[in-house]
Amino acid sequence: MIIIPVYNKQLISDGKLYFQTDEFKKAGGRAVQGEKVVLVQNRYRQDRNEMTGDNYYPIGVSGVLSEISSDGYVVITVKNRVNIDEFSVDDKHNIELTISKRPDSDEPDPEAEAEILAGLKTEVKSLSSRFQYAGFINTLIDSMSTVGELMAALSFWMKTSNEDTYNILKEDQPQAAP
Repeated sequence: MIIIPVYNKQLISDGKLYFQTDEFKKAGGRAVQGEKVVLVQNRYRQDRNEMTGDNYYPIGVSGVLSEISSDGYVVITVKNRVNIDEFSVDDKHNIELTISKRPDSDEPDPEAEAEILAGLKTEVKSLSSRFQYAGFINTLIDSMSTVGELMAALSFWMKTSNEDTYNILKEDQPQAAP
């Protein structure tokens, strides 16, 4: 299992997350296609060698490293949110954790989600049309299939605090049963 600490990156409960290969290897130590990955959101901006057992939020995501591209990026196909039940860092900066799967949330209405996604894509394309990289952004936006993927892909450009990105992940949860 590869453990990747992240800071101020929007984690999603399903979909694909992209990392530069070098960034991924620095954070996790290795990149092995097909291996399970757990992403842990740090509370503070710290390198892996500075982390302590109290520098994480209690909810993360797990998935599989599904692609290592020769173009310099890796793709993680996220499967679900997880509770981080135990977290420790040893003297060699190895992270050990115990996780448990969070219950799946109720699926949103597919038609409503498609309508929201289409509206977001239109708005982002409109905003990016003023910039020289609009073609690149439009191609990226067109490849997104969920609202979560779009948010994660654009999180680098959004001015959202680390705490807010975590709160979005935290609130993406099932409602209590009646």
